[in-house]
Amino acid sequence: MGILSRIISKLFKLPPALTHDILKIEDIEIPMRDGVVLLADRFIPRRIQDPPLLLCRSSYGRKSFWGILFGEIFAERGYQVLIQSCRGTMGSGGVLNPNAQEHADGLDTIEWMQKQDWYPGRFGTVGASYFGYTQWALADKAGTDLVSMVPLITTSTFSNNWYMGNSFSLEGHLTWCNLMKNAEKRLSMSILPFKINRIMKSLPLIDFDVKLTGKELGAWRNVVLNSEPPYTYWESTDRRDKVSNVKAKVNFVSGWWDIFLPWMFEDYLKLKKNGQKPYLTIGPWQHGNLTEFAEGSREAVAWHNAFLQNNDKGLRKNPVRLFIMGSNEWKEYPEWPPQESSPEHWYIQPGGGLSKNTPAISDPDAYVYDPKNPTPKIKGGFGMRAERRSKD
Repeated sequence: MGILSRIISKLFKLPPALTHDILKIEDIEIPMRDGVVLLADRFIPRRIQDPPLLLCRSSYGRKSFWGILFGEIFAERGYQVLIQSCRGTMGSGGVLNPNAQEHADGLDTIEWMQKQDWYPGRFGTVGASYFGYTQWALADKAGTDLVSMVPLITTSTFSNNWYMGNSFSLEGHLTWCNLMKNAEKRLSMSILPFKINRIMKSLPLIDFDVKLTGKELGAWRNVVLNSEPPYTYWESTDRRDKVSNVKAKVNFVSGWWDIFLPWMFEDYLKLKKNGQKPYLTIGPWQHGNLTEFAEGSREAVAWHNAFLQNNDKGLRKNPVRLFIMGSNEWKEYPEWPPQESSPEHWYIQPGGGLSKNTPAISDPDAYVYDPKNPTPKIKGGFGMRAERRSKD
């Protein structure tokens, strides 16, 4: 395939490719139960006999960076990969309604795969963020054909991120909507911070999608109009109660500052409580950090090799691998939370700072808030760089 896959493979320190002779079949039409047709690309490693299958259901595109990362790179390591664009994205029919259609569309896609003469009888899934959620959306009803999963930087309850602490994630969701519209454009993010800062100083919120993209987006409006507790609109998209029913082997990868980390821990613990032995990696990363993607790619190759190709040489001994803040070192543990760990209570002190001591009684803090001039975000859980570099 292309030179970019070789460059990314080297930068990500991936295992050597088995082949660079890849056949790509584009724009495969896959019908859904309601008549909507979704498009997919299939990556096939030539001269690899009976290659195992990976499914990736993507809302971020399939012909740009994501096609290389989850298509070419895995095909070069002996997998056939089907990357499907979710409903209402990148040429697929219908309208994107975040989270709502992924369960039915995922199961329809599996049913279609099972009818193809190239279907090997079982498959694995891979994907990050929203198309990590698409794995959870189908996982509990996929049957025994679904053998292994690698949901990267994601959770089974994706919508929680939009209302963290019962506060609407304005900038985060506006950024996501821009990504949905421009995922196939390589430079779509380059002017985004300046444009978003300007838009966020205007009103009303409901029209931000038009100001950003030139048209109304259901993905924006559904989230804005359903942003008040108790969030009943999103109940049907919440897959948390289904996680315990998943039988596939699961490998989690995330970062200490990742936006989905709290709920990813919940998913891990539910599988563990149900007798599963999931793997877990947490590094010094924000959501979307390239080092996070590199770690996730290495884990995904090793994980699927173990369960789809009966080659567990790439699996580490201990299921849990954590980057320890402060000492800046990686450590491995049999489980999360580590048995030797213990919770501590830290308190905000009068005048600032944290301490284990109970704070003294003091006057309340105060600040001036001007909705016409919002406080800018300085740090947060989303970004393309790590706050602290690991030695790996």
